[in-house]
Amino acid sequence: VTIPAKWVRENKLNPGDELELNEHDNSLMLSLAAIPREETISIDIRKLYKKTINWILAAAYKRGYDKVVVTYRNNGQLKIISERIKECLKSYEIVEQTNSSIIIKAISTAQDEDFSTLLRRIFLVNLSFFRIVLEALENKKYNELLDSAYLEETNDSLVNTCQRIIVKNRRLPQKDICF
Repeated sequence: VTIPAKWVRENKLNPGDELELNEHDNSLMLSLAAIPREETISIDIRKLYKKTINWILAAAYKRGYDKVVVTYRNNGQLKIISERIKECLKSYEIVEQTNSSIIIKAISTAQDEDFSTLLRRIFLVNLSFFRIVLEALENKKYNELLDSAYLEETNDSLVNTCQRIIVKNRRLPQKDICF
């Protein structure tokens, strides 16, 4: 079996380069082997407020950025970033900090094979959450509703990680992604 010479030239392939071969029904799809590369984005949040900062950080995480350089205005904004990472962006860590900027890096990566486990865990967390809420409402113990808030944070974190896996493993074309 040979590969079209035009495709080899366009993709700058050399003898011994690895390709990925996917089978679907009676078709074969040949693509370049995934070469992990660090994707970086710079974000200026100096004029933004908490809700927008949280949304932008989550978007960068879900889009699969491995390195995020953030320019911030004050310690209040730094605290918002730190809390968001701790609550929902589990593989991110602040690795470098100055008085006006930080570098956030993905220190661990969830793999494609983790997706099914994480998705199952999302359903189990939601099931637990709804049971707690239903029981509290039925027994008119409304103060117990606050006790289930940690499950929402767990769910958010798991969903963010699943969305990141989808992007990082290119299950969808980049232009089609809008979480």
